[in-house]
Amino acid sequence: MWSLRNIFKISWRQCISNAQVLRMAKCHRKLMTTGIQRKVAFFGHLHRGSLFEFPRLILEGKITGKRAPGAGRPRKKWFDDIREWTGHTYSELMMAHHRSIFHRLTSELQYKDGN
Repeated sequence: MWSLRNIFKISWRQCISNAQVLRMAKCHRKLMTTGIQRKVAFFGHLHRGSLFEFPRLILEGKITGKRAPGAGRPRKKWFDDIREWTGHTYSELMMAHHRSIFHRLTSELQYKDGN
């Protein structure tokens, strides 16, 4: 971001937000999009493998026991992000062992920027 501010000669004292600088440059942030694409691709990679591979067991495994009562809101799971970004259910995404079907399901990721 500092490089765009330098190009447009925007001082930090001008109190111009990063969103405004991006609009001036007519570009958008790519870091979150890249991270989302990689996470979804890794999900597909895991589900094309064996059911009992160690990384898959870690990400989908269940921990026995109980949470403390009144421990706040439920934690967000790794898979919740993928479900939210792709807009598909767990059973639909289990088709990851078919590359063509998985690619079609995840071709349009739905990330809504908070700006």
